[in-house]
Amino acid sequence: TGRYVYADPDNPDTDDHFTWDYIGDNKYSIKMDDPDISGNLTATFHDDDTVTLSGGSDWNTETFDRASSSLDLDKFLEDHD
Repeated sequence: TGRYVYADPDNPDTDDHFTWDYIGDNKYSIKMDDPDISGNLTATFHDDDTVTLSGGSDWNTETFDRASSSLDLDKFLEDHD
């Protein structure tokens, strides 16, 4: 399982859990535990320490850079509230 936090002005406090399954070729299928998200997402990990999240038409494709090998998410959210 994992945790997903997203800043959304129309739906504040999006802080959800998710599960994932490896589907091969550096890709994972992600199932969000969130009633606002329909369908699964796909995470693709790249050699340059980035990951791309993509999904259906209700999801923007986003690419993220690795910020740190570890992050205290609760502390980060508290500091950026």
